Amino acid sequence: AEEIMQLSNTLVYNGLLECADQAVRNRKLSLSAPLTRVENSAVWSAIDPNRRLVFIDTDSGGDAAREERFDDEKARELATAERGADGLQRSNAGEANLVRNLVRAFRENGVDASDVVVVSPYRAQAALISSVVGNEAGVMT
Repeated sequence: AEEIMQLSNTLVYNGLLECADQAVRNRKLSLSAPLTRVENSAVWSAIDPNRRLVFIDTDSGGDAAREERFDDEKARELATAERGADGLQRSNAGEANLVRNLVRAFRENGVDASDVVVVSPYRAQAALISSVVGNEAGVMT
């Protein structure tokens, strides 16, 4: 709701966005089932309905959370993927697995699959995330 809008409003829209109304401004996650404790603290904080915006430090995941840069041969395998400024395609298995765990936690706590959307700026990452979450969430760039 408002916290999410403020982020993109500040970073992208120079303060020009406005919430549609108070109901939208104050909306927060609604779970249809009682909140089930999740082992991963990052996932737990992300599914907490009282927190509207959560940043998760994926650098603390070590090598498993590092970005993978594909050479041209492997890049051809991911023909729909987007290239970074250096011409290499981007994918991060550690982040994709974290997203999978987040999606599972949302679903296990009563959030309908049609209400879960994952957005990634890179097509290669979106394709990887889509492959690990299946039909449990929408994935787009």
